[in-house]
Order: sequence, then structure tokens, then C-alpha cells
Amino acid sequence: MKTRMKMNGMIGACAACAAFLGTASPAADLLQSGPSALAAPMQNQAPSAREAALGGAAVALDGPDALWANPAGLAGQKGLDFGLDHLSWIDGVIQESAWAAQSLGAWGGLGEGVRYADYGTFDVRDDQGNLTGSTTANGFEGQVGWGAAFDRRFSAGVSVEYSQSQLAGYAVSAYSGSVGATYKAGAGFEAAAAWENKGKTSDGSLMESSVDIGASETMGVLSDQEWVVTVQDSLEPSGVGEFQAGVEDLVAHLIALRLGYQSGVGAGDLAGFTAGVGVHYGPFNVDYAAQPLGDLGTAQRVDLAYHFGGTSAPGTKSTH
Repeated sequence: MKTRMKMNGMIGACAACAAFLGTASPAADLLQSGPSALAAPMQNQAPSAREAALGGAAVALDGPDALWANPAGLAGQKGLDFGLDHLSWIDGVIQESAWAAQSLGAWGGLGEGVRYADYGTFDVRDDQGNLTGSTTANGFEGQVGWGAAFDRRFSAGVSVEYSQSQLAGYAVSAYSGSVGATYKAGAGFEAAAAWENKGKTSDGSLMESSVDIGASETMGVLSDQEWVVTVQDSLEPSGVGEFQAGVEDLVAHLIALRLGYQSGVGAGDLAGFTAGVGVHYGPFNVDYAAQPLGDLGTAQRVDLAYHFGGTSAPGTKSTH
């Protein structure tokens, strides 16, 4: 008996389209990342609350959570950092993440992270629309990355990732890799580029990789105030692109106020303004981000990070 699935909201529509409108391996779409991965919209999310509040423009931001966006940003890691991230998305979809980064001294920095996404429950119905049961969809990712400085200005990094997703009885796994580089052209200015998510799924399908290019500028406004401006452009081989930008105001090394914007082909309801705040207390950082999604609601994100070996400020983290 043929079956079809329904679930309230966009998640169900995306998953159903992927599974039943000609996709060779339905669950493979859940592993795709980048602006055009519409079957797995969670994959389009920024790596942390700070980056989400800055519109997702993360490729030129250093820090212990740089593992997700550009492993070259791990090069300046100091001490040991540990963080937890909670993302509450639409239709009850959630994502939980944990990451750690530690200094390797002259050898740079090492980062590790895991993420789990629960895409919710689907009703399974027959051709007459009768309810015959239910099924779930979820995804898991584990990633390890390393970054090192090769001179005073140039840093590079590499990461490897294992992903597994399940949808309606279909399961697929994948191994992929990312490479990145940063160049500090002057006091406070950094240019960066990364090639993300290059790999294949277990059924031989290519992952949706992307090339991200961006820059950030850190400016001291007053003795106790600092601004960070960051921009990024993402392009996939298929030609789908997305532009992201954000600004951060760090006041008294205590509170960071953030505003961002993202737009571009493939962004759809993900396009628009984002905002957030970060609070620093001793070795603790707490970050919050909100992303309005039009009629779909608002995505909310909360991070908690702890730095061993000194204090760090919100936004600048321990590596700036």
C-alpha cells in the first residue's frame, strides 16, 4: 500500500516533497547544508546564538565555536572552552548542540562538536486519507576541526564531519570535510573564506557544499566600547547564493548588543532581520538570538559557554 505523510507547517511540506516528489534518497536531503537545502532547513541555521544574531555572517569570526563556520578561526584558541546551544525552531522542531575547543599551544586550536535535531512527528496516511500510524524524523552530526596560524596574519584550518539522518524509515549517513582560511590585513580587519561540507552520502549522492567569503572589522569606539561589523556571501555550485551581515556593540566588556540581516536566493522565509544580546560574567557567557520568520513564527536560540583559564567577554569570546 502506498502511503503519504502529513505534518503541520513547512517542515512537513519540505520533508514530504523530498520523500515523494522524485528524490532518489529522501533522507539524503536532510543532510544537505547551505541556502538551498530546503528539505533540511535546520541545516541553514548559524552555528551559535551570537552568529545567528549577526545574520549568520560567521565565516570571518574567530572563537571557540568557529568549528561550525570556519575551522581556521580556531587558530587563536586560548585555554579550554565548553558550550551548550539550544535552538527552538518552528512547529516544535528543536536542535541541541554541544561543543568544546582547546588550545594546542604553538600547534593552534582543536574543536569538537555534536548536534542533534528533532524534526518532529509525521502522521502516515493511506491514499484515502485514513490515518495508519506515525513516524519521526531526526538528524545527528559530529564534527572535529583544527586551525593553526602559519604567520602573524595567515591562519588555516580543516574539519571532518559525520552526519546521519532518518525520515519515514529511510536512513542515510555521510562523511564530509571543510577547509578554511583567514587573513588579518590590519588592526581589527580580517578576511576569510571557507569551502564547507564537501562529501558524499552513503547512497553516493553529493552533499550540498558551499563556498563562503567574508570579512569582519573590529573597531574601538570608546575606551569601554567596541564595535564588530561582519559580512558574508555564500555560493553553492548550483548557483544558489545568500548575503549576510551583522553588527555587534560590546559595551563595558559586559553586554553585547547585536543586529543582523540575511537575504538572497533560496533564503525564502529565512530572509530578514535578526537580533540578540550577550552577557558576560566572569568565565561565563550567555547569548540569546531571535530570528523572525514571518507567518512561520520566530526562531529562538540560547547559548551557555564557560571558559577555563581566564575570563572572556561576550562577542570577543576567549580568542580575540
